[in-house]
Amino acid sequence: MVLDGFNLFANLRRLHRNEIGAWLAESGRFLMQPIGWLTGCERSDSFVLDDMRPGFAECAMLLTSMRQKLVRSRHAQLARRRSEQEV
Repeated sequence: MVLDGFNLFANLRRLHRNEIGAWLAESGRFLMQPIGWLTGCERSDSFVLDDMRPGFAECAMLLTSMRQKLVRSRHAQLARRRSEQEV
């Protein structure tokens, strides 16, 4: 699940205008995975009834990584603005 999330966000950066619909559809399927697990239509390697910790750890890792990427992006934007102001 985490790898799927990373791939979605990595693809977002390289997205062309004509690919937005496909990316949104893929994101929807990604977000609907937990419903598939609950209904039994899909199985998760991480979320299993006898030990849910790996699944929650994966979710936490994904959220932490997304937050770190956003922070790095903001820092890069601020650095660019400062360098543009100095010129």
